[in-house]
Amino acid sequence: MKFVRVVRKRTDSSHLPDWESQDAIVEVKMRPRAIRAIRDALLQLTYYMRERSSKRGYLLLIEPGITDDNLKEEWLKATGVLQTDIANHLFIVTLRNDHLAGIPSDPDIETQEELKRISLLEAPPGKPQLAKPDYSAEILKLLIYHWILNSDHRSKWLDQYSQSIDYPQEMKSKTFTSIWLAKAVGCTFRPVSNTLDEIGTAVIRYSDKSIRLKYFPRYAWEKLLVLSDKSRMTMRFADSSGQPRSPESLLKRLRSLKRQDIGVGGVSGARRIYPDIDLIGTPQLDLTLHCPGKLADVSFIRQLDPALKMQKSRDTISSLVIHFLRRKESFFKIDKDGSVWADPVECLLDLQEARLEIQALEFRNAIAPKEEQV
Repeated sequence: MKFVRVVRKRTDSSHLPDWESQDAIVEVKMRPRAIRAIRDALLQLTYYMRERSSKRGYLLLIEPGITDDNLKEEWLKATGVLQTDIANHLFIVTLRNDHLAGIPSDPDIETQEELKRISLLEAPPGKPQLAKPDYSAEILKLLIYHWILNSDHRSKWLDQYSQSIDYPQEMKSKTFTSIWLAKAVGCTFRPVSNTLDEIGTAVIRYSDKSIRLKYFPRYAWEKLLVLSDKSRMTMRFADSSGQPRSPESLLKRLRSLKRQDIGVGGVSGARRIYPDIDLIGTPQLDLTLHCPGKLADVSFIRQLDPALKMQKSRDTISSLVIHFLRRKESFFKIDKDGSVWADPVECLLDLQEARLEIQALEFRNAIAPKEEQV
């Protein structure tokens, strides 16, 4: 049995399954988090099975954020109202950490191998598929970055840091348009409009339709902090060998890769801007990976240290933390020696996510325009 990817034609008016063989079809869902999505997918599968006279239908869930008990309950609800010939051939298959499991039973060995092959094609190793960008977060971060760069009372630390960056004209001007902001983020005008409305009086709007921040939007920032782990798709890695490499060693290896889409943030990035930050050593290496698309290439982690393994808990001591920057333009700073640095707003978020509250406040006071010190 060999599954082939279903190719959608322009003349097709209805949704089609993702994969198909002579006697079975497969619908794939990447990292589903909502029960509703499972219900809709099961219902769609039954339509496929009737229309194509398929003997079996598989809903393949890759790294689902739903428990097996809840999935089994949804399968029971769905099959309870279906005709027997459909219900007996409808399956949910989960793939978690390379382990395949089926509901109500595991597929046969041949089908398991095919489903694993499909999962590798849908989500290549080292290239996780990302959720839809949080445009509101990216818009807010870029607004704040522009504000700290262009205030009349710009910090001397930001003045020194930004001198050698080749910014576009809009980032060097006192104001910019919502249209440019949408292009820089990579979204339509509506998310920009909605985010500006949420920020409210912190935004100054001019008659020529240009905008800028008036002051630091504290309430919007606090909301961003609460949701930053999700909006930035943060991944944490810890050593599994018992002999962890130092952040400085990891940073040296990173520089040898000469990747211009990976900016150094966290303590290292903050110290690059504000050398006087009150912290001895570097507790972890924070990297910002510019990834405006759906797939993120994190295969470079093995080049930094093959012993690094991803951790799900925030309480685990991490050696390496990766944050995803989803806007279209990164605005990274590249030094003459090739070192690439994440912007100050990303560095501030890194410090706060690492629970370095004292250092985060110190860094914010150092980079914020003087009339907006906290």
